[in-house]
Amino acid sequence: MATIRLCGSDHFPVFLQSNGPPSTDRVQRWKLHKADWDTFRNMCMIELDFDRFRDAEDPLEHYVSLLHDIAEKTIPKTSAKPKRVNKPWFDEECKEAMTARKQSIRQINNNATPDNLNAHRIFRAKARRTIKASKRRTWRSFVSKLNSRSKMKTTWDMIRKINGKGKSTSINHLNKAGHKVSSKTDISNTLADTFSKNSSCNNYSEEFLKVKS
Repeated sequence: MATIRLCGSDHFPVFLQSNGPPSTDRVQRWKLHKADWDTFRNMCMIELDFDRFRDAEDPLEHYVSLLHDIAEKTIPKTSAKPKRVNKPWFDEECKEAMTARKQSIRQINNNATPDNLNAHRIFRAKARRTIKASKRRTWRSFVSKLNSRSKMKTTWDMIRKINGKGKSTSINHLNKAGHKVSSKTDISNTLADTFSKNSSCNNYSEEFLKVKS
């Protein structure tokens, strides 16, 4: 077990571990501007040959699977980790104060002398004052813009941002034939079925079908 340095403090650190469900991952998106299109094109010419689908049970599904594998190898994606909340009060002054505080912590870990400990306390206090003052300025600036026509949601959204809390990313549900569909897979399949029905040839008018035939 690693040794914990208290550096003169009478408070022991508290380690917290969440037993709840993990945070919802962000939907990954393709970074098309960073894709290796030359390799993508060459792999498509080799892998997507007609002979590969001739004896497949479901040619379309096999084609989509191969194309997706090629894209995974040649096109990068965005991160699946939840995005950090952008705090409106975190300006350059706060960033410098936080950096100085972190540097003082590293100095204590490398050499826990009384001078380094006193320097850390100074930088820590300065960081607290800087952040508190920035939060106060941000809040006062926001409140000065409120009036009788301001929406309550806008006010609460700003309060959550100042506190470093983002919007809820809970999965919404769909209503399918009177039943709620909430899982990602079922939602995707429900949307796909709807798009398929809307794009079906059965929606063509009789006049259009006669012209087409």
